[in-house]
Amino acid sequence: MGLLLPSSHGIVYRENPIIAVDFDDTITTDSTWDTIGRELPGALDGLNEMQELGCRIIIWTCRHSDAQDVALSWLKTNGFAPDAINDHVLPMILPGQRHMRKVFANLYLDDRTFPPFPGWPAFIEWFRENWRSNEPDDMG
Repeated sequence: MGLLLPSSHGIVYRENPIIAVDFDDTITTDSTWDTIGRELPGALDGLNEMQELGCRIIIWTCRHSDAQDVALSWLKTNGFAPDAINDHVLPMILPGQRHMRKVFANLYLDDRTFPPFPGWPAFIEWFRENWRSNEPDDMG
């Protein structure tokens, strides 16, 4: 299973892609630093669907310490367990290297991207159209 992703080299197939998702204003709205607002329509269903299809989901957020714990608790209470939060899901550090601050992902979802994140219903529609249940015949 995998996802066909655009890149500077054309469309690239990624088996079990890693998707980094911002928390505030991408999964929830009306949040403050220490409270959680409402779920954006379709966010948790979309995250769970992607994870069920084999994607690894990183929550990538500016929250830290107690605020990060509140966000993680909210996600788990609402039925979603991310593969990581503010960390890599694969060993990304080679011997002699320092820890990389930006997590590696094949796709980043954030309310502050350009073009703007279209919201969960539109993103999930795109995701379903580009998801493949098995490898394409022609890897090009």
